[in-house]
This record gives sequence, structure tokens and C-alpha cells, in this order.
Amino acid sequence: MYRRRIVAPLALLVLPLLAGCAPSPVGKWKMATSANGMTVTGTMEFRQNGTLSQTLNAPMAGEVKASGTYKTNGDKMEIQVTDVELGQQAMAMVPPAMQDTIRKQIKEGIAKNGKQETTFKIENDKMTLTRDGQSMTMDRVKE
Repeated sequence: MYRRRIVAPLALLVLPLLAGCAPSPVGKWKMATSANGMTVTGTMEFRQNGTLSQTLNAPMAGEVKASGTYKTNGDKMEIQVTDVELGQQAMAMVPPAMQDTIRKQIKEGIAKNGKQETTFKIENDKMTLTRDGQSMTMDRVKE
């Protein structure tokens, strides 16, 4: 009986601490994916303050940067893209008269589709994001 009186309160103190021990995505991650014979490489950085940045390098488009915020809850991650910036190489393919229109369409697209809900799993130095049955695995960058 004495043992239960001690163990029960200790469990109530320890369980919330264990719940906070889920692997954190905080840090920089690199990725590479191929589709239709083209390889896209890039990095994603998740910061402690809940912000993120992503840089992609794609054939013909060059560098594309995105930024936003993220929240985790267990194995769920909600990503909200707030800005996308096309690099000079991508914008060079767009006639100057159309560039403002393209920027406006990107902002409208972010407003409509900028929120993404994924699941994530971190094992060792690999993080896998899964959304709508599609997975992407990234490697932690050790600096």
C-alpha cells in the first residue's frame, strides 16, 4: 500500500516529461528527389521558434526559396508556407511584363494552399515526411 502511494504521484510527474521527449525536427535537413529524369535538391531548416526555411535547386528553374511556420503534435506536423521566392534563373524564363502577374499568382496560391498537414518520423539522422501517401526522406545536416 505504501509503495502505491509513492509510485502513483511519481508517475504523474514523469509521464508529462516523457511525452515531451518525441524527436524534434529542429535543425537543418538535406533532401534530393528525382522525377521525370530531373533531380531536385535542397535543404529545410526547422528553427526552435517554429519558423522554417526551404531552399530548392531544380534544373531549369534554379533556386527557389520558401519560408513559413510549423507546429508539431505527436507524429503530426502542420506546415504553413508564408512566402515563396523564385530565383533569377526561374524569373529569367518569364517575360518581364508577366513577372508581377506570376508573383501575384504565387501569393494567391500560398493563401489558398499554403497549409500542409503531414506526419513525420525521425529515426537516427533521417526524417520522413508523409502526405497523401507520398513520402520524402531527408538527412540531418551535421554542422
